[in-house]
Amino acid sequence: QGLLSEQALALYRAILGHIEYRPDLGQAFWEAGPRKARDLTFDLLLQEFPEHEARKRARLFFHVALGDVYLERTLGRSSEYDPERLEAQLQEAVALALRPL
Repeated sequence: QGLLSEQALALYRAILGHIEYRPDLGQAFWEAGPRKARDLTFDLLLQEFPEHEARKRARLFFHVALGDVYLERTLGRSSEYDPERLEAQLQEAVALALRPL
């Protein structure tokens, strides 16, 4: 629930609101969060797939894992955290990242 907490969403929205004037904030956020998580996922997938495949699968994993649940919360469309919906989205992301191509 960390990424979906009100505090995390408020920070993300604040960064987005200032990115035009402070692109360094966006870069710092990227390096401290999404890039680290994606790199860890890439390292895990690298044990099963060639480098180019592992990198592509890591990107896909994060797009599907965050997907609608994160976007709707970020945009204020959904005010409640739905753990079952997020779990289903995460299961889909894992299946996609590991499926044969």
